[in-house]
Amino acid sequence: MNRWQFLDSEKGWVSFFNTQFLIDEKQIGELDFHPKTDKFTDNAWGSEVKTTRLDISAKLGYVFPELPYQSFGYQTAFSHHDQDSYYGYNSYDIKHTSYYSNAIFNSILGSTQHKFKTGLSFNYDHFQESVNNSVMDRIDNSVGAFFEYTYDNLEKLSFVAGLRLDNHNRMGTFITPRLHLRYSLWDKASLRFSIGRGKRAANIFAENQQLFASSRAIRIVNNNGRLYTLNPEIAWNTGIGFIQKLYLWNRALDITFDYYRTSFTDQVIIDWENPQEIAFYNLQGKSISNSLQMDLNYEIIQNMDLRLTYKNYDVKLDYEIGRLQKPLQPEHRFFGNLSYETIKKYRKRHWRMDFTYNWQGEQRLPSTSTNPTMNQLSETAKPYSIINTQLTRVLNERFEIYLGGENITNTTQEMPVIGSEYPFGPYFDSTILFSPVLGEIYYLGFRYKL
Repeated sequence: MNRWQFLDSEKGWVSFFNTQFLIDEKQIGELDFHPKTDKFTDNAWGSEVKTTRLDISAKLGYVFPELPYQSFGYQTAFSHHDQDSYYGYNSYDIKHTSYYSNAIFNSILGSTQHKFKTGLSFNYDHFQESVNNSVMDRIDNSVGAFFEYTYDNLEKLSFVAGLRLDNHNRMGTFITPRLHLRYSLWDKASLRFSIGRGKRAANIFAENQQLFASSRAIRIVNNNGRLYTLNPEIAWNTGIGFIQKLYLWNRALDITFDYYRTSFTDQVIIDWENPQEIAFYNLQGKSISNSLQMDLNYEIIQNMDLRLTYKNYDVKLDYEIGRLQKPLQPEHRFFGNLSYETIKKYRKRHWRMDFTYNWQGEQRLPSTSTNPTMNQLSETAKPYSIINTQLTRVLNERFEIYLGGENITNTTQEMPVIGSEYPFGPYFDSTILFSPVLGEIYYLGFRYKL
């Protein structure tokens, strides 16, 4: 990867140019699997994923020297993703060529309290997919225009209101509005509100590749749509948040509450409830996601920071068999982090210590009730916790030594692979992962800054 920046501050020009190239190869499966002799045979179960990717992007901006509040910019990006992969007998290959272009103009309406942003965008995507030798090629392109207005009275109220109009060759012409509002209630306290609409095309195979690592049959319920015979996803997002900053015993304390709700008017459902198949179909009913998060950040003593987070994630949707909680999605989560740094004035040598506790609540599991008893899981997964810690000795500005441990409670899933005794049988499934597979890990290392 290389990044270049070109700057001419006197004339108001700035530009960026980035390139990145990736070659990634993975081999997965039984220890006895050898690709040259065992690929697409039942000698041993194995998988390979080979990917090459090229990304090129550029940005060009100009700020009017005599009008610093007025500017225009141009962004463009090109990428080519080429992946060949197989999972046992299943194969999935994809070539994706993408081009993006965006032109933006920024200025004000009368005063700097009233700002606006407007522009045009263009997207082009060429997908060449092969799923178990079934070719699924398509070209998506869209042209859009947008306008965004920002108001800020510098004291109480600020908000951003935006509107996009897009014309897509498969999704038609549609409008996506959004609004973000922030209001100062009292000293160091603010209320935030947001609402917006989204529409997108679901790439059902690229986004769910892990499902190939099983014996599930693939079923797509034809809805006469133009995306794998399915319709695009449409959702409304709303949210409200509260932030309070204050001092407790002369130390900074931040408290945050956030609540978000996503309501789908259409969605591509990924249905695991039959253990012998994976089904894709459009939503017939309701799909609602509610998220509540509470954060607390506090400096206990100088250079010792505490962060606590609780999240409630309630996601229910209508499947063919009825309304269910989304599988592998803990409803309750808790995160705690304690960090300390022994920095002393005029001394470069010091210690850094970090302790993290992560708790995941009960999760509903996809049904395995029709499998033989030995290949069944319970209806829910029990809660579990993970503890990570690290101690770092900073010797100077360039050299550090660190010692740490991950999952030091040695929490692991008892049966991460269903039907592992016969991976080519009808009950093999390696996709129902609800807790760590790797046990406790301890490590010693160093960092050296060139």
